[in-house]
Amino acid sequence: MVLVVLVLVVFYIAYAIARPLTGGYADAALGLAAFSVLSGYWILFEFFARGVTPGKRVFGLRVIGDRGLPLTLGQVVLRNLVRFVDLLPGPGTVAALTMVAHPQHKRLGDLVAGTLVIQQRGGRAPERVRGFAAGQGSVILISAEALTSLSKLERGLIVDLVFRRDSLDDSVRLGLFAEVAEHLRSLPGGERHATLSDENLVLATSAALIDRGHS
Repeated sequence: MVLVVLVLVVFYIAYAIARPLTGGYADAALGLAAFSVLSGYWILFEFFARGVTPGKRVFGLRVIGDRGLPLTLGQVVLRNLVRFVDLLPGPGTVAALTMVAHPQHKRLGDLVAGTLVIQQRGGRAPERVRGFAAGQGSVILISAEALTSLSKLERGLIVDLVFRRDSLDDSVRLGLFAEVAEHLRSLPGGERHATLSDENLVLATSAALIDRGHS
């Protein structure tokens, strides 16, 4: 964010120099530049850093999709374009009103984009994932065939889902775990896990992925 402020200061200095010469064109250029820099900052970090800006990292926050999945580019862009409406008519008035009224404290941008800001749990990733699995009973051996059949994207989604497990509404959590478990059982070797509950299977799979360095 410091870099963003420095860039805006540079733009403002350039604007102050150019305005006497260009008049209204300088006003328009400054407004466009400020909009691009501010929007670009949030869009780049939220998309490429998986929902975490430097500021959110400090406070342990992350933006995710409503269903607990990573953000799509469309969600990130839409969420941050609406940010400027959230700031109206004064500093964050619209955002404050919608956050107070909504049960999940969403601002307007989150409602429009289908996103949610969550508090991340502390602890290093491998311990957290293994801790979830251990809490469900004894160690469960997951088919190596099933693990190697998962794409890199699928492995990341499974581990992310477990990380966010406690932040999801029960209905959303159960639905997502059921979908993932169904997919895992359809993979080579997955039939041997037919007796495991959906949640146990996903938790154990995420722990196995971390243990094998596949996440």
